[in-house]
Amino acid sequence: IVILAFAAGGAGFILLAPQPQVLVTGATVTSVNLSTLALSVTLSATNPYPVTIPLKSTDYTIETKGRDGPVILAAGSQQGIILKPGSTEITLPVLVSNPVIIESVISVLTSGKMEIGVTGTVTPHFFGIAPAIPFHREIITPVDTREILSGIGKEAGKMLARTILNI
Repeated sequence: IVILAFAAGGAGFILLAPQPQVLVTGATVTSVNLSTLALSVTLSATNPYPVTIPLKSTDYTIETKGRDGPVILAAGSQQGIILKPGSTEITLPVLVSNPVIIESVISVLTSGKMEIGVTGTVTPHFFGIAPAIPFHREIITPVDTREILSGIGKEAGKMLARTILNI
């Protein structure tokens, strides 16, 4: 009975203990061309404990608004992240390679911005259990349209060279 009471009390402590917090703090378009879009998504994680917490996984989905509703641009997982006591910045490199990218590039060219939703969970190794900590944020990130046009021009030049030279 004593062991059972201790086990139940320990489980209650874990459920009542402060949990790490995760916020999406930003997203930046790092490169664009006709076939891919590279993003850097930044998370801020707060660890309320005086010890480091290893993360089992950081899972995420990036979506944008399409004509018929949300369109998933990319989804992924990152392992091996350690939360230090206090605040830790986590950077998720995201590569979008999706046919919907053409539609997104046209929208970005006309508006000069990209609207994305970042949703996911951070799952720590926490006293032998792994409670998932959710995060979500809608972000409007400015995009330098000159960079997009330059990337498109480079891709078009490569395609033209391949066509002319039959490479």
